[in-house]
Amino acid sequence: MNRREFLQRSTALAGAAYLGSPALAETIATLGEPNLVIGIVSDIHLRGADTAATFIHTLEYFRSLKVDGVIIAGDMADTGMRYQLETVAEAWHSVFPGDKGADGRKVEKLFIYGNHDMEGCNNWGFARRHEHKASFEREVIANDPAKAWEDYFGEPYSPVWTKSVKGYRFVGAHWVPGHKEGIAAIEPFFGEHAADFAGDRPFFYIQHQHPKDTCHLGHAWGEDDGTATRVLSRFPNAVAVSGHSHTPLTDESGIWQGAFTSVGAASLRFCAGDFKCPTGANGYENIKGSLMPKYEGVWEARHGMVMSVFDDRIVFERRDFLRNAEPLGDDWVVPLPVASSQKPFAPANNLRASAAPEFAEGATLSVRDRGETIACAFPAATGVDGVRTFDWELTCEVDGVVRFTRHLVDYNCRNSIQRALRPVEVILAKSFFPVGASTLLVRPRGFNGRLGKALKTEIRT
Repeated sequence: MNRREFLQRSTALAGAAYLGSPALAETIATLGEPNLVIGIVSDIHLRGADTAATFIHTLEYFRSLKVDGVIIAGDMADTGMRYQLETVAEAWHSVFPGDKGADGRKVEKLFIYGNHDMEGCNNWGFARRHEHKASFEREVIANDPAKAWEDYFGEPYSPVWTKSVKGYRFVGAHWVPGHKEGIAAIEPFFGEHAADFAGDRPFFYIQHQHPKDTCHLGHAWGEDDGTATRVLSRFPNAVAVSGHSHTPLTDESGIWQGAFTSVGAASLRFCAGDFKCPTGANGYENIKGSLMPKYEGVWEARHGMVMSVFDDRIVFERRDFLRNAEPLGDDWVVPLPVASSQKPFAPANNLRASAAPEFAEGATLSVRDRGETIACAFPAATGVDGVRTFDWELTCEVDGVVRFTRHLVDYNCRNSIQRALRPVEVILAKSFFPVGASTLLVRPRGFNGRLGKALKTEIRT
């Protein structure tokens, strides 16, 4: 199969990356060895040697795959202490002594500082619990981040660094204390070096925060101020990798393509689901008992990825490293070159945009009065092309006039397919509803933003 044939086939099958397509698996299996293999983790949050077991296990898995490098997209040291960073370095060197794999090949460190590395000593009253202030200050990474970096990783520190791995360029931008909403240094960097990154060949950019309004559809907590999105939008061949939000890899919106490609790396410590919810969606604001069911397995999920770069595509394998690298869903496949291919993961122009998730014929929305709250239950929804549901739009109407709308997100951190197929129940406070009769409607929404047909029921409060 030549490059053009692969592009035609992979474009047709890109949506099937969500569907477990045997044809896609066969295509991937028959196209030879990758040019580059990179292990990806983020938010490992080590405190001491007793917290390093999963990280070491993950590195050993990467070593078995003969990776060319490992990305850590920030938050290595949980409370920003040098001894915690030393634990990271010791774990690394125990698996990759001298930065080399078992076969003696170079394995590149592609690490950046995150907010916990640089400001974690201020969290949870950690600093106040230390009586010996002088010794405490000597341990704080942020007091001399360059020296800590050079002491433990044996390489020069720069707020923005660049490395080449087997001919592919990587750029990392460290968290800047006091400026957590943006990484201003990347603007002059890419301005000065724009010619170095031009063309179709992908390059990889690493920062801790998600670039604003990219992966996770802009819903995930902890995005930057838009700096990275503005800068990288000049480079359609850019692939951004970020962490920070701990949003699990079972969220199919964790990969985004617009002006560039953006991928959320989840967390190797625990997964979460904190979304920006101005309407109280998901109940994480816990307004008078309104909540979705608890996120499943958040403290029992250690997510990471393996990225394989071929001439014609990039493949992201999603894994749970608490469960022996168990797959979390179907691989994400990005056709190359991205500048000339359709963009299969963009919410607005998704290849599956012609379809919306739909409830099965005969499905019903039921409500149950629980005193101060109302339980609303409905089945899963799938589309005619197997389109999975990202969230549900719940609307209350009185005589056709919308009184409130809530978007409900539910996660199973164990498996994206399980999450998509299970029934849903949401608990709503009666105080949300107008007094008297109203109509409750629920519509499934796909990752392409399209809404399916509504289930509805009458309700009286």
